[in-house]
Amino acid sequence: MTLETGLPITFHQDEDDNPFTAMRAAEKHIKNRGWSVGPSQRGAPRVVMFGDFWVIAKWRNISTTDRMGSDAFLFGDGRYGPLTLSASLPEIYQL
Repeated sequence: MTLETGLPITFHQDEDDNPFTAMRAAEKHIKNRGWSVGPSQRGAPRVVMFGDFWVIAKWRNISTTDRMGSDAFLFGDGRYGPLTLSASLPEIYQL
């Protein structure tokens, strides 16, 4: 199963919202569709995989091969938004 249909999706946050509102909305969207998302790491994207994974490592601990095999990525400002869920990464992030 692929996530590519309907991607990218951007999650925004208003100035009046509490910190991490966009992140929580993105996590809920991902989990409600049967996907799993890795933990956040400052300045790095999060890996999204199809299925119910017990553990997805932080970006710094994932090999290049495993990064390339990821189903999707969640990236952006986790604290204040916006966050983007996409099947590909911008060039600023190295695989």
